[in-house]
Amino acid sequence: EAFVDHVGRLLAKYDEAKESFDKALSADGDYVDTYIGLARLAYAKKDPAKAQSQLDSALKKDPHSTEGWILKAELARTQGHDDEARAAYRQVLQFDVNNIDAYVGLASMDLAANALDAARKDIDKIKEFSPNDLQVKYGEAVLRFREKKYSEARDAIEDVLKAIPNYLPAELLAGAVDYQLGSYEQAH
Repeated sequence: EAFVDHVGRLLAKYDEAKESFDKALSADGDYVDTYIGLARLAYAKKDPAKAQSQLDSALKKDPHSTEGWILKAELARTQGHDDEARAAYRQVLQFDVNNIDAYVGLASMDLAANALDAARKDIDKIKEFSPNDLQVKYGEAVLRFREKKYSEARDAIEDVLKAIPNYLPAELLAGAVDYQLGSYEQAH
């Protein structure tokens, strides 16, 4: 979701951003963030091959680039390459063991695949080092809903909605939970 928002912002000023990245690349061809920026721009222009090429250049220059590996995972996910995405997220965790983006990515993939035990492990790991993160609370709510633990899901959703009122995904999940709990008036 954040990746899609970022792509939208890039497209709004594509020409300006492309020119800036090209200048940066000319000035310093070893600056990894330039390649990552160019990869994001290429993907925004629906050129995943170019995006992958730029990303490969970035990771060749810095194989420990957290941002590079996270982007690699996100690109793979949007193309339906789940195994590649999981491998990229796990690569991040090899050198950044508490990387919340990698764990959230894995947990969301596990939830989408209905691999609830795996999702639980990822969410529990995040809770060890970032127990109040809203992504974790929302993930917990989705997991509890999938486990048919609707009261616990409702509690987690309420925490999210207190922090981000009118957050549409949480509102939709809250409606589904209320429906399952028989709170039909609240569900609509």
